[in-house]
Amino acid sequence: MATLKMQIKEEDSPESTPARVHLQDSKGNFHYPEGCVPYKRDNHFTIDDKFEVELPDGNVSILVEKIGRASCRERV
Repeated sequence: MATLKMQIKEEDSPESTPARVHLQDSKGNFHYPEGCVPYKRDNHFTIDDKFEVELPDGNVSILVEKIGRASCRERV
């Protein structure tokens, strides 16, 4: 297991910002931080600024969405 810690910030600001996040492991399972509200219909959760979540070993796909902004997808 590994701990992923993320803080979402606007590109042009040091301030944290709310976002919609999808976390999917290499086996296709979606993961949600403890205490968040999961939207399992389309496999995302929303955060106000930062989160921490335990993930299994291996790659994970991260999609961060912000209304009015381009989405950012990374595989780590």
